[in-house]
Amino acid sequence: ETQMMNTFRSYLQSVFPVCGDLLLGETKIRRQPVGEVTVPKGAHVLVCNNRHALKPTSQDEMRHRRDALVNKELNYKLFSLNCEHFATFVRYGKAMCNQ
Repeated sequence: ETQMMNTFRSYLQSVFPVCGDLLLGETKIRRQPVGEVTVPKGAHVLVCNNRHALKPTSQDEMRHRRDALVNKELNYKLFSLNCEHFATFVRYGKAMCNQ
């Protein structure tokens, strides 16, 4: 069953490279070089997460929170658990999204 889900996920990612996991409603936290991230033609990537009134925690704390979530599968929810929630959790210790 897991192999079938992985095959289906790979298929969705090949057909819908930007949002394949979103269609499944889940995603997996993984390390990936920014240069390997699939971005639609004409889109721009902005790696910025400082639009919050929170003070960033130490780099060690950020690494600890990040590493605790690597390879964990999470249920993706556009409004309550998306990539900005992850980024703010890692940086500030509080998951929030101001978009």
